[in-house]
Amino acid sequence: RRKDAGLCWNCGERSPAPKRAWCIACRSKKMRDKRKLVAMGMCNVCLARKPMKGYKSCERCRNAQERFRDRLRDETFSAYGGAICNCCGEKEIMFLDIDHISGRSSSDPSPRGGATLKNWLKRNGYPDGFQVLCRNCNWGKHINGGVCPHRAAA
Repeated sequence: RRKDAGLCWNCGERSPAPKRAWCIACRSKKMRDKRKLVAMGMCNVCLARKPMKGYKSCERCRNAQERFRDRLRDETFSAYGGAICNCCGEKEIMFLDIDHISGRSSSDPSPRGGATLKNWLKRNGYPDGFQVLCRNCNWGKHINGGVCPHRAAA
């Protein structure tokens, strides 16, 4: 109901900034509280458990983040023809990535790569202009003027 009324979802009083659910005061307080808990040695995601040694998040949150990234990667590859390089046929999922078919221009609204790009693709309904390539073909295409060396040799 607060959302429909254009009010802060937390306090229900002030109106939040555009495209935000919470007002600035509530967001600021939430971030202050989070910084305090993280400084006290708590997980930076759930703020309830101690992080794993050498990490900022606990094992449970890291596993959940991993599962989310894996699921997003699999959905994205499926949307672009499956987990196989569009050039050389490589199938090892650890080597595969998403490629901007026509290269990335400065006016291109899509992010450069990684999970940020995959999230953007999902939010935008997996638009045309992207393909699955292995990292070798992707890099070879980048340094060879937009043509993978496999294709240039053929």
